[in-house]
Amino acid sequence: MIPVLFHKPLSLASKEDLERKVFYISEAIRDFRMIIQDGRIAGLEVELGENAAPLQAVTEKIHAAIENQRKKAASPPAERVWSIAQGRDYQDDLFGQMLARNEAFPMGLGLIGVGERFIGLFDYFDEALAQIVMSKFSGREYRYPTLIEASVMRRGGYLRHFPQFIMFATRLHNDYDTYQAVRRDEAEGTAMNYIHYCGDVEFCLPPTMCYHTYRQFSDSIIDSSPGFVVTSKGKSFRFESKYARNLERLWDFTIREVVFIGASEFVIDCRERFMEEVFRLMREWEIAGHCESANDPFFAEDDDLNNQLIQRLMRLKYELRLGVGNDRTIAAASFNLHNDFIGKSFNMRLADGDFVRTGCVGVGLERLTFAFLSQHGLDPENWPASVREPVDKRRRLQT
Repeated sequence: MIPVLFHKPLSLASKEDLERKVFYISEAIRDFRMIIQDGRIAGLEVELGENAAPLQAVTEKIHAAIENQRKKAASPPAERVWSIAQGRDYQDDLFGQMLARNEAFPMGLGLIGVGERFIGLFDYFDEALAQIVMSKFSGREYRYPTLIEASVMRRGGYLRHFPQFIMFATRLHNDYDTYQAVRRDEAEGTAMNYIHYCGDVEFCLPPTMCYHTYRQFSDSIIDSSPGFVVTSKGKSFRFESKYARNLERLWDFTIREVVFIGASEFVIDCRERFMEEVFRLMREWEIAGHCESANDPFFAEDDDLNNQLIQRLMRLKYELRLGVGNDRTIAAASFNLHNDFIGKSFNMRLADGDFVRTGCVGVGLERLTFAFLSQHGLDPENWPASVREPVDKRRRLQT
């Protein structure tokens, strides 16, 4: 391990946030540890991979990221708006238990298959969320394709603010030369970088589901007064670097998305009501965690930091964090308001010509299920009756 001391120590309050970013600073970093001195983060010890960039180049990137983190830490503290305390022991080796019971099986970095018990909970939680949308918000449900045009992500600003998560989809050129070259290389067993035979990156694997909805209603007049609600469920993809592990951080995961479109008062009211419905479910299902104000910037530039300040001061983003271990949580859902940003970006207008306001809720179904199992274990007899009974009823009806 090579020590890299910061120019100025960071507060321990930045520890969890910084830990989520270190591997994104440079692909040369293979492992790291925090250097804690006098109750502050004094630096990092890093292990670099073979053929890594020069240490000086990695060090400069670390210092730039730490100065960025220091600016971010100056923003207002998170405001907690809901919590339920954890009163039981966590399943510290839940993923190991799942592997032993064939309830989980790795299929590549950040790719995990799951078994019947996990699926039963996963489907029950999703159906409960979808039912709220349909019964209490008169929602419309759509099913979208997996791929999304890169131009849509660019139009909505995602490529500018979160490029580290994007995974592009491409294909081989449809021509005779490519056909012959690939056949030859495969027959000869030649190691080949086929990206040179591929087309442009016109499509992405979606990092979230809501952009499909914005694409659907782009360049349109919204005549449903005062607004309407859309829900969908689908696969989403985010590059998690070396953080990809068990079911907490997946490259390939599932989101139940809810989008609110309409006048300002309608969207704000929908977001608040849906948050309360989710809190009710957490209490009913006895899932411990908390919800707090949050912000989006990752490696924030000055304009991003201004946006971050606005997000917290105006309470535009809240994050539901659920316990998966002692003093350890994962973000399982976010509740967002966009003001007229999405309306302007996608040219969605109300009948009076004003741009629509939007909000969205995204619930990560694998994380929600994993958090429940981390708190209650794999054996249904230890689950609260509010979950055990409907899951068992659902299973019996299917068999």
